[in-house]
Amino acid sequence: MTETNGERRNRLLWRTRRGARELDGLLMPFAESILSSGGSDQIALLEEFLAYPDPVILDWVFDRQVPEDPAMAELVQQILKFSRAHRS
Repeated sequence: MTETNGERRNRLLWRTRRGARELDGLLMPFAESILSSGGSDQIALLEEFLAYPDPVILDWVFDRQVPEDPAMAELVQQILKFSRAHRS
C-alpha cells in the first residue's frame, strides 16, 4: 500500500510535535513551509532529521553540537534562519 501525499504530509506534521515547546515552536512552522514549497529531497531530509531523538535535535538547534552530515547541518541552519525570520 502506497502512502498518498496527504498522508505523508499529515505524518510529517505529526512527527514535528515533539512535546518540547522549544522544538514544537521551531519545527512545526518550518515543516509546514517545507511541505508547501519544498521539493521532495528537502522533505526527505526533514523526515530523516525527525528520526533523531529529541536530545540530539535539541543539541543541534541550541548549537551545543553540529551534525556530522553536512546536509543535516545545513537543514538545522535553515530551521534556525526560518525561525528568526518568522518570530512574532
